[in-house]
Amino acid sequence: MKTTIKSFSMIFLALVAVLSLTQCQKEQDMQEMHNYALNQDYGFGGAGIIPNDSGISGTMDFCECLANSFALQELNEIEKQALLFMREEEKLARDVYQYLFDKWNVPVFNNIQRSEERHMEKMLCLIQRYDLQDPVAENNYGEFADEGLQSLYDALITSGSQNLNDAFTVGATIEDVDINDLITLAEGGDIDNEDILAVFTELTKGSRNHLRAFVKNLEQNGSAYTPQYISQDYYDGVINSDRERGGNICAASAECPNYGSGYDGDCPRDGSGTCTQDCTGRQSTANGTGSGFGNGAKKGPKGGPN
Repeated sequence: MKTTIKSFSMIFLALVAVLSLTQCQKEQDMQEMHNYALNQDYGFGGAGIIPNDSGISGTMDFCECLANSFALQELNEIEKQALLFMREEEKLARDVYQYLFDKWNVPVFNNIQRSEERHMEKMLCLIQRYDLQDPVAENNYGEFADEGLQSLYDALITSGSQNLNDAFTVGATIEDVDINDLITLAEGGDIDNEDILAVFTELTKGSRNHLRAFVKNLEQNGSAYTPQYISQDYYDGVINSDRERGGNICAASAECPNYGSGYDGDCPRDGSGTCTQDCTGRQSTANGTGSGFGNGAKKGPKGGPN
């Protein structure tokens, strides 16, 4: 399992090394492009308001939400390794985007790094729920317990420092990998704990939104992105669809009949938030159905354990 993760990191490192370093940054109206990413891809207001992408209304704590909504199930070794790895993979995304924001002062990196911070918090809730040792612990930005992720971080910030298009490409590549890992883990058959699958579903939605934003920035800056891990069909489905919203994964279990984890969070509700129909049969976006994207995982190396 550890060998698989290290092998992925070496292969991904090689791919990052050949990212284009020769694209010339074009003179464009960058402010218009940044505003598009803020207002269209994220649903942020002009003041930079961050939506609650956890799918929880109000100020309810996400850890409490999981405890109230999902029964605690036995954790197998694959699930354990998946939680630990995804916690650090989300940290890698956050840390790279913070570095790139400091380097280029482009709002899209700052906004997405804040979203990745929330993704990290969700993973921490699962780690604490299952009484695992947090691999992030007190590690500073750019510091990782996993040696492969440490090498990958160093390569990504080097590549993203070349020019702005390379920085956007680094962002798209991170989300490409993240989506593939989450889907592959969810569909592999070794993870069946409902709370884990529900959180992975929400993280996948967020990563698809992030991918859309980076690709949009690349396109508006005269460049393009080619998927390296998810399939071309899956990628096209993501890019040609609208921004997604969180699925209210916790409140739904209590409010909607037969609405457990693994179901989309768009069950019809009335003005008070009460479910207005039985939600039985809703399909999980974690397994690639119900979202319109199908199976997006490619065969071959990936970041998650298997």
